[in-house]
Amino acid sequence: MTEFPIHDLFVRELVYQEGADLRSLPVLSFEDHLLRQFGNAEFISAETGYSSISSLSDTADEVWALLRGKVTFYWRDERTKSPTFESEYVQMADTPTLLLVPFGVAFSYQVEDGEALMMRFTTEPHFDSHQNRKSAAKSKER
Repeated sequence: MTEFPIHDLFVRELVYQEGADLRSLPVLSFEDHLLRQFGNAEFISAETGYSSISSLSDTADEVWALLRGKVTFYWRDERTKSPTFESEYVQMADTPTLLLVPFGVAFSYQVEDGEALMMRFTTEPHFDSHQNRKSAAKSKER
């Protein structure tokens, strides 16, 4: 770790991870020591038509923030003991929006127009499950 002239100062260059239609900019991670209780923060840039594969976290909630763009978000409750088991919800957002994805709830999104900029906060990195995920059968992915 680099030594700085000010106690507790931390500086690190951010590096994009590239996929076919998606760039991810990991902002904070467990290794940074700044976010050890929380785990991971990630900046996501995706282009029109990009659809994520529905993913499910069975260990921790996720928080997403749409910073810019027009995105349709999809949720499906996969928790068998939930009073809303198998319920689905769809919401389009085109203004900055904060989203909670509870553990056990499947989540995906599709960028509707232009570039979308988002932040994702969770306890584990997520980029690998996004990489090269443009789907031809979008309805079957959700």
